[in-house]
Amino acid sequence: MSGQSPELGKGFLGYRRSAVDQILAERDGMLRRAEGRVRSGELKVAELGRDLASAAERNARLEEQIERLRAQLDTLTERSVEVDRVWRELQAQMDSLAAWRDRAESMMGSFRSALEEFRLWLEEIPDQVRQALSASPAPRGPADRSRQAHPWPWPGRHRRCGRLPAPRRPRPWPAPR
Repeated sequence: MSGQSPELGKGFLGYRRSAVDQILAERDGMLRRAEGRVRSGELKVAELGRDLASAAERNARLEEQIERLRAQLDTLTERSVEVDRVWRELQAQMDSLAAWRDRAESMMGSFRSALEEFRLWLEEIPDQVRQALSASPAPRGPADRSRQAHPWPWPGRHRRCGRLPAPRRPRPWPAPR
């Protein structure tokens, strides 16, 4: 089977039979090869069609996933904005709490010193009471005993007007130093 067709020799009654058979055999061989190539091409086309369909399907899935991811990104962006806003509010509250704590600590310092002075003043009271009781003379009669029972200079009613005395106001605390 060469690239050229054989020479058809002419015989007495026409073309030689062997030359015709050879040409027909070459033609049949080329036809078989062409049919094989056509079948191979069709198989490749079918395979490429399947590959294209699967690629299109993958592409559709990827596009759906991209849309879901975009929606998630939008949601996260909104959440991020909200988190930033809440964070700024929290920072502002923390700053105001720190300022309040500083004020409270300074107030507690002055309160502690005033409380310490009050405690010292309270500790002095029993000694002052003992001194007052030891310095007073012993009771002489019933009038003196009534004076000791009542710390006020009047035992019940006011001497001048006969009314009950006004309640005593508590003694103010010593001023903080």
